Amino acid sequence: MAKYNEVKRKACVGERIKIVNRIDNEHRYENGDEFMVMADWGAGDVRVDVAGDAACVFLREYVVLEPVPEATPQPAASVPQLPELFAQFLRDNSAAVRAYLDAVDQQAGGPVTEPIVKPAETIAAAKPLTRADVLAQASADVAELLRIGRSDDDMLSGSKHFRARWYDVDFVVNREKRTVVALVYEINGLSRTFARYRSKPDAKGIARCAPDDVFHTDIGRAIALRRALGLVVPIAYTQAPKPEEPRVGAKVRGVGDDNDFGVIGTVTEMRPVDYLDADNGLIVDTFSGSGWNYIRDVAVIDDTDVVYDVDYAKEAE
Repeated sequence: MAKYNEVKRKACVGERIKIVNRIDNEHRYENGDEFMVMADWGAGDVRVDVAGDAACVFLREYVVLEPVPEATPQPAASVPQLPELFAQFLRDNSAAVRAYLDAVDQQAGGPVTEPIVKPAETIAAAKPLTRADVLAQASADVAELLRIGRSDDDMLSGSKHFRARWYDVDFVVNREKRTVVALVYEINGLSRTFARYRSKPDAKGIARCAPDDVFHTDIGRAIALRRALGLVVPIAYTQAPKPEEPRVGAKVRGVGDDNDFGVIGTVTEMRPVDYLDADNGLIVDTFSGSGWNYIRDVAVIDDTDVVYDVDYAKEAE
């Protein structure tokens, strides 16, 4: 029985296609039906024959079935193969071979006991992700998922509903409540205007930051969007490493035994040189007096506005 790979692309005349996302107003065929392409109607849309009736199948409805080449069976060897003959030669001449190898070892100054390349005794553990790594990954993830939503050629692997559909996304970010909501809308990709079919979202995903965790918009967007699309959420997002210390732009809460306890503000300067204990301090815009306090007496609650640049990534190594 022939085997096929399902490939999301434009079909050519003569190729087989499989229906995977039948449009709602088409009742002549169902998801899972297969057809031969009779004509190309442009923009990836094709004509097929359905019980003697010509039907237009849109690009978004089908995948191309590409045949998987079958391995050609090799005839049984009628004569012994080279490795077989060589093994028999060694068995028949083992004594002579050992004597020859001993002579070679003596001429070279003794037998070689160490391999040319030493196998590693242990496998080095994978380098743990830094917060900067996770933020970069989340940002790139969201950008790629948004790109796929308007792509004619790429399917959304792992999503049951949006696997072969065009879609658009709105994000609702509430930094006070520490939540991000992703609203996904099916869109008309055939018109190239990408108009939404409905005013109400077709799917919604929510990401809520735990009280003891650090909020970041990019991580929230990635979690919410993946949940809305029905995709797996990587553990790196839900258990992202916390910042090792505050940085300029971070929103912090005072946790020390002083007048700034419970006060929330934004870090404006780290280790200000004008103070005696400069290496251990920072300035927060809402703290009392000059805003100076010890780094140890604040907790980061939101680092969305922190710039995790290359230098910081090197620091974390």
